[in-house]
Amino acid sequence: MELEQKYIGAIKGFEFDEGFFDSIREKFPASEGIKITKKIDNLNGIYLEVDETYIFGGVIDAKPDKFFSLLFRVSSFGVAELFDVQEIELNEYLEHILDGTYFENEVWNINMMT
Repeated sequence: MELEQKYIGAIKGFEFDEGFFDSIREKFPASEGIKITKKIDNLNGIYLEVDETYIFGGVIDAKPDKFFSLLFRVSSFGVAELFDVQEIELNEYLEHILDGTYFENEVWNINMMT
């Protein structure tokens, strides 16, 4: 029985599926869409298995806070290919935290350090 070899690489860049920005525009106001795209930059340098699809959760500062999930795939070149974004409930975001598949919230990290 042969084991399949998996490669892990750092994310070095991003590629946007043509429907990705349409998805953000349809599901979120412009100000929230901008906040979500800024979070995506936090993927840079994260080591993930290549040729795998991931769903990461995140939260943006809105009134009230909004939780989202991001569907992407890591190519063999270390490029995160972004496909879709969805609004999710708090419980699903908490599951992402438990799984380690979430965008850290800088505000929460600063408050936890003081």
